[in-house]
Amino acid sequence: MSDTFSVRIPKAQRVFLDKMAKATDRTRNHIISSAVGKMMENYEHVLAMVEEGEADLRAGRVYDMAEVERSSQAIIDRAKQRS
Repeated sequence: MSDTFSVRIPKAQRVFLDKMAKATDRTRNHIISSAVGKMMENYEHVLAMVEEGEADLRAGRVYDMAEVERSSQAIIDRAKQRS
């Protein structure tokens, strides 16, 4: 089931939205609903990564900056040797 609500957008966005709707033979509602759905999928992934990072932090699975720099430098050195 869907829900209805209003949102304010700048006029330039509305003009572009109308142009996009006409070019794709879709309604503004379809375009906005699709865009919101894709954004939510992306944020869902980001939130999952944040939660995973917080769990790692609580469990002590962390690296200090010196370890990160050493590891990064080792990767760079190996890449240089291959080229």
